[in-house]
Amino acid sequence: MDNWKEQILNHKRFGIGIVSSGTTGEPKLIWRSPDNLRACNEVAIHAQQLTSKSKILTVTKTDHAGGLLLQTLPAYTLGCKVIDVEKFNPWTFIKKVKGYTHTFLTPEQMKAVMMTKGFRDCDLTGIRILGGSNPVSYDMIEAFVSKGALVQPNWGMSEIGPIAINIVFDNLEKTYPEIKNNFDAFELCYPQPKIFLDVHQ
Repeated sequence: MDNWKEQILNHKRFGIGIVSSGTTGEPKLIWRSPDNLRACNEVAIHAQQLTSKSKILTVTKTDHAGGLLLQTLPAYTLGCKVIDVEKFNPWTFIKKVKGYTHTFLTPEQMKAVMMTKGFRDCDLTGIRILGGSNPVSYDMIEAFVSKGALVQPNWGMSEIGPIAINIVFDNLEKTYPEIKNNFDAFELCYPQPKIFLDVHQ
């Protein structure tokens, strides 16, 4: 969506149409009303601990909930001064993301970043990385958490969210036995309620 800024400016009057990722079937256009967007913004801000000082790097398509509704729109409504929307490049992402507090990556993008030469020695301390659109493997979560990132896999962005079913992984010293032991069986980002816990409570 090349006119994402125009869409954001008009979201209070008209709402926003986004394309689903296809994890629950064929990709489809979903219209989000102004009331829906307001409610979703409140949840997204709370779940990601977004503030007016947050710095957002958006590298996913802005016709998708992950690109537009997950962080970009909430940050705009908070008055964040740093909201950068760019085409994804794994090599430049590693170098640039350190200057931001929040970003969203699809599993394919996470894999691409992990394969870059700079990933082995990168420091992602304190950066909240949302994942979704397709299943996020536990290996991906461990890889990014080991670099200091807070990894928050998320399911249901297009149909429900953008923040719907999610867990924050922030410390490899913690154990998430129910989740880790069941990863092969379900793959995070699919709706199996016994697995989706709030690990901070």
